[in-house]
Amino acid sequence: MMAIAVKPSGWLRPNACHNSANQRFSSLPRGIVQRQTARASRHEMNKVAQVQKTLEVVEHENKSAKYVSMAYPKYIYNYLSMVDLLDNMGISRHFAGEIKGILDMTYSWVKESRLDQLPFARQKLAYFYLSAAGTIFPPELSDVRKFWALNGVLTTVVDDFFDVGGSKEELENLVALAEMWDEHYKIEYYSEQVEIVFSAIYTSVHQLGAKASAVQGRDVTKHIVEIWVDLLRSMMTEVEWRISNYVPTSGEYLTNAYMTFALGPIVLPALYFVGPKLSESVVRDPEYRELFRLMSTCGRLLNDAQTYEREYSEGKVNSVSLLVLQSGGSMSIEDARKEIQKPIATCRRTLLRLVLRQEGAVPRPCKELFWKMCKVCYFFYSRSDGFSSPEAKASEVHAVIHKPLHLKGRGRSARAPVWRERSDVDDAIY
Repeated sequence: MMAIAVKPSGWLRPNACHNSANQRFSSLPRGIVQRQTARASRHEMNKVAQVQKTLEVVEHENKSAKYVSMAYPKYIYNYLSMVDLLDNMGISRHFAGEIKGILDMTYSWVKESRLDQLPFARQKLAYFYLSAAGTIFPPELSDVRKFWALNGVLTTVVDDFFDVGGSKEELENLVALAEMWDEHYKIEYYSEQVEIVFSAIYTSVHQLGAKASAVQGRDVTKHIVEIWVDLLRSMMTEVEWRISNYVPTSGEYLTNAYMTFALGPIVLPALYFVGPKLSESVVRDPEYRELFRLMSTCGRLLNDAQTYEREYSEGKVNSVSLLVLQSGGSMSIEDARKEIQKPIATCRRTLLRLVLRQEGAVPRPCKELFWKMCKVCYFFYSRSDGFSSPEAKASEVHAVIHKPLHLKGRGRSARAPVWRERSDVDDAIY
C-alpha cells in the first residue's frame, strides 16, 4: 500500500550517524565493542522503562476513580510529567516552551470556564497534544496545535457529559442552546452543569473562529458552530437509543457513530490553518464531506473493535456487538472483530485514493491532514485501546524514533545497527 512520507524535521532528536559509528567500532577490540553494545542496550531499555513509568503513573491516577476531575491542583505534576513523557519519546525539549504555553492556556481556560467544577471530566490533554504533534509539524503552527489539544479536551468533557455526567433533560437543553447559539439567551439553563459546558463550547468556538477568520479573510465561525451542533445532535441520538433500548441497524449506527467519534471539532477547524484559503464552496463540497466521513468511520470502527466490552457493559452498542446480535448468535465476538477489519481496510484505501487524487476541490495539504489523523487512529486503536491504556504504546513509539527499520534484500551492511521488524506504529509516522 502506498503511504505518504512524513518527516517531521526538527521535532525528533536525530539518531547518531550509524555509518561513522560502524567505522569507529570496526577499529576497536572485540571486548570493547561488546561492552559498548551492552551499555547502549541497557540505555535503550532504561528509556523505554522511563516512558512506561510516566504513563503508568498517569494510568494509575485514572484507575483511582472512574473519571478524574479536571481541577488543576495537579497542574505542576501535569506539566512536568508531560514534558518528561514527550522527552522520553524523543521529542526535543526545545518544545517544552510550547507545552508550557498549552498548559498555561488550558489552566486559565479551565478556571475561567469553571470546567474544574465538573466531577466527571477526564483529563487527556497530553494525548491530544501528542496527536497534534504527530500531524501538524511546522513550528509556526504552534497555535493550531494548542487549539487542537484544547478542543480535544473539550470534546472529551462533552463526551463524558453525554455518557455519565448529564441527565436526559440536561442533554436536551445543551443541544437546544447550541442550536440557538447567538440567541441562546432566550433559553434558560436547565442546570449549572449545562451552563458550564455550553459556555466553554461557546467561548472556545468564538476564540478559534476569530483566529481562523483572520487567516481566511472571511467569517468562518458559523461553520465551526455547525460542526459542534452536528456532534451534539449525533451524541443525543445515541442517548435516545440507549434510553429506549433501541437497537439500530449497522447502517443506522455507522451513519451516526462516525460523527460521535468527535474528530469534527478537532480536525476540521485546523484545516483553515494548514493550507491555501478555503472558500465556502470547498467546505460544502462533497469531497470535503467524504474525506471527513472516511477518516471518522475508520477511527470509529478501529475504536469499536477494541472497546466493545466496555461499551456493552455501559449499555451501548457498537459495530462489533451489532454484528453479533444481528447474526442471531451464529457469530462470535472474535469473528465479528475480524469481520470489522474489512470495512476498516476499505475506508482506509478509499481515503488514501482521495488524498492522492490530483484533482478535486480540497487542497492537498488539507487532504493530507485527514490522512495523518487516520494514521493516528491506527496507532491508538489497531491492536488495543491505546487512548485509554497508552502505556501499551510506549515501547513502539520509542522504537520508531530511536531504531531504524529492518531493511530486507541485498546491500545490507553486515555491521548495520540493531534492526527491528516493522510495527503498526510505523504507519502513524511514515
